[in-house]
Amino acid sequence: MTLSQQKISPLDALWALYQSQSKRVRQAFRARMLAEESRKRNNAEMQAYERGLSPELRTSVRLMATSIKKNVSEVLQAAAENEHVGRPADEFLKELEMYPTSFLHI
Repeated sequence: MTLSQQKISPLDALWALYQSQSKRVRQAFRARMLAEESRKRNNAEMQAYERGLSPELRTSVRLMATSIKKNVSEVLQAAAENEHVGRPADEFLKELEMYPTSFLHI
C-alpha cells in the first residue's frame, strides 16, 4: 500500500469542515459572516462620510458621539442598579444645542 500526498486547498479544507457541522452551527457561522461583512461595510461608509465633513463639524460629531456613549453607559449602569434612569429633558436639550445640526440633515 502506498500513501500519496494530495494537496488540498485551504478553501476545500474549510468547506469540508463547514459541511461537517450541524445545521445550527452552519446557520450561526453564516450569521456571523454576514454580521462581519455588514460591520465592515458600515465602517467604510462612515469613513467616507467623515471624509466629507469639515474639520469643525467632524470634531463636533465626535464630541456628540462621545457624549451619547457616555450617557448610554450611565443609563445602563443605573438600570442594572435599579436606580432612576434619565435626567430632565431641558438639561438634555440644552446639551444637544451645543452641537451643529447640519450633519443631521434637518
